[in-house]
Amino acid sequence: MGDTLHIRRPIASRLVATALGLAVAAVALAGCTSGGGAEAQTPAPTVTVTVEPTARGTVPGEQDTSVSYVCGRYSSLLSIGWTMQWFHDRGDVSDEAYQVFLERQAFQLQTVRMQNPEPDETGVSAASSGIRTYLQDAQAAAGRWTYDPSSPEWSTLQSDLGVGCAAAGSTLASYAEPEMGG
Repeated sequence: MGDTLHIRRPIASRLVATALGLAVAAVALAGCTSGGGAEAQTPAPTVTVTVEPTARGTVPGEQDTSVSYVCGRYSSLLSIGWTMQWFHDRGDVSDEAYQVFLERQAFQLQTVRMQNPEPDETGVSAASSGIRTYLQDAQAAAGRWTYDPSSPEWSTLQSDLGVGCAAAGSTLASYAEPEMGG
C-alpha cells in the first residue's frame, strides 16, 4: 500500500500543478483581450486624404507635351543612350547590337513633342525641334533611323537641350552604372 500512495502523490501534484497553470494562463489571456483601460476602448483616429487631380493641359488619351514632361522624356531616353554607349565602348555590347539600339533610340527621340512648338524663352522648343530635324535628316541620309552620338552636332543639340531644360526648371538627369564613376 505504501507504494500505491507514493505513486498517487506525484500524479496528484502534477494534476494540481497543471490545473493551476491552466487557470493562470486563462486569467492572463482574459486580461489581454478585455477592454481593460481607456486606451483599449478609444479607437485610433482615421486619416482621410482627398486628392484632387491637377489639370495638365492635355485631353485624356493624348500625350503630355508640357516642358517638364518633354525634359523628363529626353532625360530617360538620353540616359539609356549614354549607358549603352558606355557598355559599347567597354566592349560589352557588339557593334551590331549598338547600331540596332541607336536606330530604336533615334526613332523614340524624334517622337518627343512640345505642347507649344513656337520658340519659348527657355529654348527647349528650339532644342527639341533641332533634335527632331537632326534625326530626320540622318534617317533620310542613311535610309534608316540612326545617328552618331559622338558627333559635334549631336553634342551641341544635347547641350542646348540641357540649358533649356535647366532654364525651365527641369534639369536633364542621367543615371550611371556602378562602374561608370561619378
